[in-house]
Amino acid sequence: VMDYPHPFVQLSTLGIPDLTKAYPVGIGAWDKHAITYGYAQFNNAEDEPTKLRQIIETGLKAGLEFISDTDSRPEGSAHPRGHLWDSGPDPVAELDRIMQIRAKALDRFGTYNIRDGSAWSTLRDALVPIYLLHRYQTEAASKWIGGVDYSYAVKGDGQKIAEIVSADLQRKALDSLLRTIDPKNLLLSEKLLKLLPPNAFGLYPTRESFKGSSGLTFDSLAPAEAAAGITVGLILNPQRAHRLIEQHSRDPKVDGFVEVTNRLLSATWKAPRKNGLEAQIQETIETIVMQRLMSLAVGESSSSAVRSQAHLKLEQLRDYAKTLSGQRLASGRFAVRQIERFLSDPKQIQISFPEPPPGQPIGCEDPAPFSH
Repeated sequence: VMDYPHPFVQLSTLGIPDLTKAYPVGIGAWDKHAITYGYAQFNNAEDEPTKLRQIIETGLKAGLEFISDTDSRPEGSAHPRGHLWDSGPDPVAELDRIMQIRAKALDRFGTYNIRDGSAWSTLRDALVPIYLLHRYQTEAASKWIGGVDYSYAVKGDGQKIAEIVSADLQRKALDSLLRTIDPKNLLLSEKLLKLLPPNAFGLYPTRESFKGSSGLTFDSLAPAEAAAGITVGLILNPQRAHRLIEQHSRDPKVDGFVEVTNRLLSATWKAPRKNGLEAQIQETIETIVMQRLMSLAVGESSSSAVRSQAHLKLEQLRDYAKTLSGQRLASGRFAVRQIERFLSDPKQIQISFPEPPPGQPIGCEDPAPFSH
């Protein structure tokens, strides 16, 4: 039995990130339960099926659930509690907590994050796991949107079979996800940016580095692009989009793809303008949203219902972009041209998404077959 816990980080009384309780000590409740089922001895072989059934029922009453690795890993997976590398019983509340810890860690990030004698440029890679601290919890929270609470139930075992995650919980999750792409939460301070020079001689970017567009210098927009790409990609996942359409048709109280996309556009394209670097982060996020909608509109994994609604949203976004002026004139006109070219012939537009540095452990060709 394998689990994939994220190191538990908390804030000390001084507001400093604390890893003293990173992992629990001892054997977990699921492990004890699984070992009991696998190795318990019974006096009478005829009693074994009944006794094993009782062990299963005891685990269910204790809230021990099982969701396979196959169901938990995909970005479009739907189980509200089947996650990897997350922590906490409530993935949305935990995302909000992790974002607070991340903010404190970024405020403190700098001089003491590298050893004496290290090149200052090594801070660039040291920044990655701190800046993307929330990536796994973001993925966990996203599964409430278009989520389905289900089990591998068998007839007669009394388990929940399958039900839609409530409308309130889905909206709560979207609120939390949208906060992760608020420009103020993606901005790096000027103090920190002054500590990130080009790579020292003999040091080069790796797959663990943020990929930027500024050449040798550190691209201050690249981290925001990577983080926002994760969140927007999860919200506009094609399988999730289809479930939203389906669930809304079954229960109008649940926000559908249109409502979720409208909220995403309100939080990005239609949000009040920031100044300086935050404004550039806004434009970066807006481009990601536009391209994700394009991908949904033509993606092979998108259903016809998703493609049609994504096309409509692009037309509406084009019409909105036509109204932009002032400091947004250039980005607005660029969006209009891109969308019109796309709607005319999608092949004219090269859709590409920012590739964040790899997060989960690397080097495992065949992922472990089980999770819980």
